[in-house]
Amino acid sequence: MEQHRPSASERESMAGPTGLDAPPSDSFTDASGRRIDLYEYGRGPIADEFEALVGLYREFDPRYRSDGIPPATESGVRAWVARLSRDHCTVAWHDA
Repeated sequence: MEQHRPSASERESMAGPTGLDAPPSDSFTDASGRRIDLYEYGRGPIADEFEALVGLYREFDPRYRSDGIPPATESGVRAWVARLSRDHCTVAWHDA
């Protein structure tokens, strides 16, 4: 099944006062006091965001998986991250 992609006029009508295509705030502080920086996928602070995301989801605690998300196998995670990152996507980063 092909996903419906809203036209420019549909996006404008859904956007509200800030606009759907407006960039998100570029950073915020989370409840733990960490600075969280937001980047468009592919423009983050490291060279290989794809591998970083694969690593993140490979280490994801299985207790918190739901409905197969994120996938449990590395090949499943790689396919899933590839699908998620095909279109516009925002990634949150913080220093450890």
